Amino acid sequence: MKTFSNKYGIHITRLGKAGSMALLSKDNYITTDKAYIIYLKDSFKKEFKIISEKEEIEFYKWFIITQKNLILFFKTSSDNGSWNKGLFFDKAHIKIPTKKEVSDMGNKYDKLIEMKKDISEFEL
Repeated sequence: MKTFSNKYGIHITRLGKAGSMALLSKDNYITTDKAYIIYLKDSFKKEFKIISEKEEIEFYKWFIITQKNLILFFKTSSDNGSWNKGLFFDKAHIKIPTKKEVSDMGNKYDKLIEMKKDISEFEL
């Protein structure tokens, strides 16, 4: 098991619902080989001038929405699918967005989460 402490990140399911992603709040986590947690390294944040927690969270939201299909491309199609982290990091290419693109997508993410909550109240 691996620990992940005091950082924001994205939880990616490796087995079963492979490729499913969830935004993680700044907390302490333990993960097994059934999931991965990805996060922004300090060097990336510095290079792309991500200077606040708000900007970091918006970047994660941008990633979850815009890179979902790319993440899912690296999973197997079996019923008990698995996501291949190694292949993803070796082969995936992600165009880094502008801060405005990140901010706009962060706002859309928040709206989607709110709509999802509203819809779940009406499920039969």
